Amino acid sequence: MRRVASNIPGRRCVGHIRTTWFNRRRFSMTGLRGKTASLLLDRIPEDQRPEVVRDVTSSLGPKSSNADVGFAAALLKLQPEERSRSLLLDHLQSQVENGCDLVADAPELEQEVLVRVIQSIAQSCSSGDKGSTENGVPVLDLGRQIRTNGTTNDTSVPSAAADRITNCLRFASRRLSVELAEATTHELLSSCLELVASAEKSVASSAQEALHALLAVRLPVSAEEQQMLWERIRHLSDSNDASQKTIGYSLWLRWTIGQPLANHILSQQTYWNLIVEVLRNGDSEKRKCGLQILRSSVDTASREPSLLSMVSSRSDLNTSSTESIRKQYARFCNTFETVVLGRYLNQVQLSEADLDFLSSPQSAVKPVWLYTLLSSALDQRLQESNRKFIGTWIMTANIRVDDAGSFISFFRTDFIPWVTAGYLFTSSLRREDGQLRCQHGDQLATYIAQLLQSYPELAGDIADAILDGMLARKNNNFAYSMVYQVEGLAQAWESIEGLQPQAEQLEKLAKISTGSAIPDVARDFALARCWKLCYAYKQKNAALTNNTIETSASRWERLQDMAKRLDADLSAQTNGTIASSALDPSKREINEQAALRKCADLIETLDRGVDQDEADRHNELVNDLWSDMEYLEYPKALLIALPRLVLHRALVAMASVTASSNDALAQTLVEKTQALLEQAGRRSYLLAPVVSAIRDVALSSPEAASTLKLEDLIVYIAEHPPTTTIDSKLEETASVLLQSMDPSLVRFSYEYYFGERASYGFAALIDITNRLGNQDIALAENLLKRILEKWVKQRLPPPTVSQWKTCLQLQIMLLCAGQCLPRANETEAGKLLKDLYHILSVEPLPTLRYIIEWTIARAYIHHPSLGQTIFDELSTKDHHSNPKFLASLMKIGVTIAKTSTSDESFAMKLATVFVPLAASSKVVIRHEAQWQVPILLDHAREKQWRSITESTAFFALDDFIRSLERYSDPPVDRQIDQLDPISDHNLTHLVSGPWWDLDQVEQRKCQHSDFVRLLASSSPALPAPCLPLGYPPSSSDTSPATTNSTQEPADAVVNRVRRNVNTISSTLTSTPLPSSALQTKGTSYLATRDATRAISLLVIASLVDNPHNLGGLSRVSEIFGAGALYVTNPTVASSKDFVAVSVSSHFHLPILALQPDDIPSFVAEKRKEEGYTIVGIEQTDRSVLIGGDGKEVVALPEKCILVVGSEREGIPAKVLSECGMLVEIEQVGVTRSLNVQTAAGIVLAEYVRQRRAEKSERAM
Repeated sequence: MRRVASNIPGRRCVGHIRTTWFNRRRFSMTGLRGKTASLLLDRIPEDQRPEVVRDVTSSLGPKSSNADVGFAAALLKLQPEERSRSLLLDHLQSQVENGCDLVADAPELEQEVLVRVIQSIAQSCSSGDKGSTENGVPVLDLGRQIRTNGTTNDTSVPSAAADRITNCLRFASRRLSVELAEATTHELLSSCLELVASAEKSVASSAQEALHALLAVRLPVSAEEQQMLWERIRHLSDSNDASQKTIGYSLWLRWTIGQPLANHILSQQTYWNLIVEVLRNGDSEKRKCGLQILRSSVDTASREPSLLSMVSSRSDLNTSSTESIRKQYARFCNTFETVVLGRYLNQVQLSEADLDFLSSPQSAVKPVWLYTLLSSALDQRLQESNRKFIGTWIMTANIRVDDAGSFISFFRTDFIPWVTAGYLFTSSLRREDGQLRCQHGDQLATYIAQLLQSYPELAGDIADAILDGMLARKNNNFAYSMVYQVEGLAQAWESIEGLQPQAEQLEKLAKISTGSAIPDVARDFALARCWKLCYAYKQKNAALTNNTIETSASRWERLQDMAKRLDADLSAQTNGTIASSALDPSKREINEQAALRKCADLIETLDRGVDQDEADRHNELVNDLWSDMEYLEYPKALLIALPRLVLHRALVAMASVTASSNDALAQTLVEKTQALLEQAGRRSYLLAPVVSAIRDVALSSPEAASTLKLEDLIVYIAEHPPTTTIDSKLEETASVLLQSMDPSLVRFSYEYYFGERASYGFAALIDITNRLGNQDIALAENLLKRILEKWVKQRLPPPTVSQWKTCLQLQIMLLCAGQCLPRANETEAGKLLKDLYHILSVEPLPTLRYIIEWTIARAYIHHPSLGQTIFDELSTKDHHSNPKFLASLMKIGVTIAKTSTSDESFAMKLATVFVPLAASSKVVIRHEAQWQVPILLDHAREKQWRSITESTAFFALDDFIRSLERYSDPPVDRQIDQLDPISDHNLTHLVSGPWWDLDQVEQRKCQHSDFVRLLASSSPALPAPCLPLGYPPSSSDTSPATTNSTQEPADAVVNRVRRNVNTISSTLTSTPLPSSALQTKGTSYLATRDATRAISLLVIASLVDNPHNLGGLSRVSEIFGAGALYVTNPTVASSKDFVAVSVSSHFHLPILALQPDDIPSFVAEKRKEEGYTIVGIEQTDRSVLIGGDGKEVVALPEKCILVVGSEREGIPAKVLSECGMLVEIEQVGVTRSLNVQTAAGIVLAEYVRQRRAEKSERAM
């Protein structure tokens, strides 16, 4: 019937017709009772009539029906009698207290019952215990109150008392009217202000509703009552209890919406501080309340000259600027909601112009609100991308500081904790111009220096905030954030005329520099910076120095002397760090130095020569020293020194001689070498000393290589190449800052602290492999077989990136194959080619395919007779099944054709094969063939191979390909994946060629300069290499993994800010003020009562704008049986976007008009008049979960109005304050939210499920 009726013209009047019919029926029943009472009294003597009325009224009890009450009221109206009236009023009051409202059947007594109920509420307050407090809020204890109804005294348990007061409060909130006496409303207001802080949640909630209703009918509230109201709101809002905070801010919101605020309250700074507090620390619901409170408060304050200073710090504004102030605060509220509540990154980025304007002198908004917004935006509960955008904006914008105290507080408590977070530093490491830099650290240092330069009057406070923050987290601080904060302070103090540190600040810096758990380079930097600053301070203020400054200044002088004496071959392991020259060594450091001396003495003994019969003693000494290192937990200096001992030539030679009779020493050396390589996996600085020591001893004799099991060592490194740790990278950035501090400190480089980089170790490994063939070809063959076997037997299909696969393995394979192929026969070479083809056919990664193709090309060069095999592969009929493999074969074919071992016939056959492939249906095959044809034709012309160059078919194909647009502008991959197996066959191209940029899975591990340094320190008697070194690459040939700074130039920042400020200023002077603080558009109030329907489930979607979403809401609302769907404009149902989603649902569902601004009054009336519960779908601290694990099912009320929030802002504060229940949907994944129609559909489905469950239970 509902669906049929919904299609009848004028269906929106159905609800009104039903309501009118119900009212007429009620009045007709009242008239019938009156006639019955009149007939009864007419048949009773006049003197007996009072007695009859008393008998009827006294017979009323708990089981009396509505008809009984109505009949008694009718008798009393015809025959007034004071005693009977009192009995009826007592009965009605008792029923109200028990939760049964029968006043509707005695409407003439409604006001008297209401007064009695209010008096009962007041009596309950006066008898309760008001002395207790909870979370700082005075709480009424209902457990001690005694109910008195005129005839008996009944002591109630707390739950019964709470239920009675709750029922009274609900009755009062429903029956309040403007006719109620002022004294009575004042009494109710006082009582509710007491009860709203009750420990009983139901009482507090009902008192809140009563206060809301009271504020709606009582206008205006007196100054005394406003003060009472404010005191209670202040206590509730300042409470530690979340529910009391919610009540406090909801009550505050209702007060500001419906009542003019008193000036003496708005003039209190506490009033504004509480709004700041909720915006900074509240959840989304409270923040929305806070924004609406702010806007309402600004509206009032901006009209009063004496209050202008509370909302604006500009002295040039007056009451004529009211509209400008209101507009700017409205825009601030929208910006706050976008950045903090909406949290969509693209919208946050679009708010940059508003942020620039808020931070400009033109802004009338007080700076504290800007700092509040920024503080909330940097909250760690928000997405990191948003926080990074806001933090970066702060460091690039010239943020206003005219409220110095608020700025310093924000800077100290919010900005510094965010900007010093370790992940910001570790994620912004980039190599620029050959130096590793930390972009975030550099930006932080620059920001601090510019901040002190821009605001010298705040320099002391800013520096104290930074130094105090570092001191507070002295032993729990990210060390490298300290480096860049100190650098920023030092830059300002050294470069700005008239700005210098205070003695107390230098003392703080000295304490920070000596903190524990600071890495070596970072500590040295902090100490050197501190000493230099103290030295400069002493030069300018000799009379104001203290012991700390004097000591630090003298240490700076000694440091410069030390730096001048440093030779190029000295290191921190031999000469000590900067800190070691000034700080007393710890017990651990003393033990480390003792172990280092023991190691150095043993190396010196081995250098002098040893007897072969001392193998056992030296074995014990090595093991003893290793035990010391393990006890000291692998100190860096000792780790770097140990390879020179464990891999000492004399020691390895001794082990090689005694290995046949006593292999204890040999086993020890192998175990310790393997252990050192394992340590290098976690400490990349150890790779260079270990591998270079292996190289020196292994290439000295085949016996040494055999003793150390060189094959196993090479395979281990190739399969587990160490990667540079984040700590090592950050130490390198700190060393760059240390070197740039003063010209005398240029010697304190990364190499001074850690020795050669890991790239030197990789170069040593590749050089070992490159020379094996001329020392032990069997070892090279075994290496090739071991690596090749693992790749051939890999599981298929292989993933794009595998942990066990590395470029280094294939580099080793290429070098070994280059040494084995010249010595291999045709059968062996053919088997190798077959395995390489198999690997190439399954390998997906471009860089790895490049090395395999290189190896295959070298095999063909060494064995030209195998050239026919490539045509066997190219001519396969099933080439479309593996287009990447076929593309590689074409590339290899052209590569071979260009070598000196190829001839015209080979090139002719290759060109013939390319013709059909250039027309292949597979894009990869077609493009590769078209790309290779011009290359092959160019080579044929150079060689004057007429059979190819004079072919009209080849000429036409070549001409067509060259005419294509992509040929003249090839992609980068095409430019860097070219290989010349002759000229490119060198170490430089192998380790740092442009082909490394085909993908970003691995980075170059070494470069040409590493080999140059390696060869410069090598013995000339080394075996000859297989591959030549090659020439150093030009800058255009390599593109190392570097990223230039993306920091915006200073001039561009200034221009951007000026442009944004001008844009916002013009917008504020040309656009009208929005009618809602939390919406970007608003409309006038429109009546909606005629659209009301007496249906148990209604859906309000007036806050939703998108027609697609509205169509979806129409669909789910109709499917789950909603009585009506309310939207801003029902004509949206004719929209194409709406219909595309709603299908035909809007033909079977009433779609009614309800403006967004009308929602609060609409739902309030529905709740009061018809008993609906307002349910909002919103994530807040008081939201309950639906769809949980079943242990506690959230019951959705049967008479329910479901409010759906907008796509962007959700449900605004005014509507949230009307919601009796807020629900959210339990989530498992990480995505923040569902779209509106999906969320509504889930809640509606849960509603239907619960109604069916209730129906089933009743049926049973």
